[in-house]
Amino acid sequence: MNDPLDPKADLALWYVHNRRSDHAMRLIQDLIDHDYDYAYAIEGTMYQLGGDTVPVDLHRAAESFRKQAARLPCATCYLQLAHALLDLGGDARGEALTCIEAVAAHGNPPDTELAFARFHHTAEPPDLRAAARHYRRAFFRGRTWGGRHLARLQWARRQYLRAMLVAAATWLAMPFFLVFVGKKSRNTFDGVN
Repeated sequence: MNDPLDPKADLALWYVHNRRSDHAMRLIQDLIDHDYDYAYAIEGTMYQLGGDTVPVDLHRAAESFRKQAARLPCATCYLQLAHALLDLGGDARGEALTCIEAVAAHGNPPDTELAFARFHHTAEPPDLRAAARHYRRAFFRGRTWGGRHLARLQWARRQYLRAMLVAAATWLAMPFFLVFVGKKSRNTFDGVN
């Protein structure tokens, strides 16, 4: 059964992704007031992306994602929280790793591989070998972003032939992933960027 607030939530998300936070804020507050299940996730995304009247505020984004994860614990909520915490950097990286490991321990969806890869890729110093391993795993589990990031990583490491082969394999695999994996290959951890 559909929630009668779903169209309002869809509109709020459209405003958020089009950086029209002035319109989104009113809708999000209404969703929160009406106890909509995903209201805090939409709010967190708004603060993570910023907009015309709301600057990027990663601390508020992480707080909104924490509220969402406490309200409706699921892999997506924890991965959104981990994404915001990785954007924050510093001490927040430890909490991000805890979130990613918790998701991996409870079902390990393919997007977890992208989260682990990003964690290793953005570490100081970066662990590029571990990042490449997780990008490869994500790709083989149907996430084309894994192949795209792996190709970029190899190009940056001056492994040009490997990068071109991975990029070509990713492009050739996309129709297969879209037909056989379906919606699962479209919703990725890095889809926000």
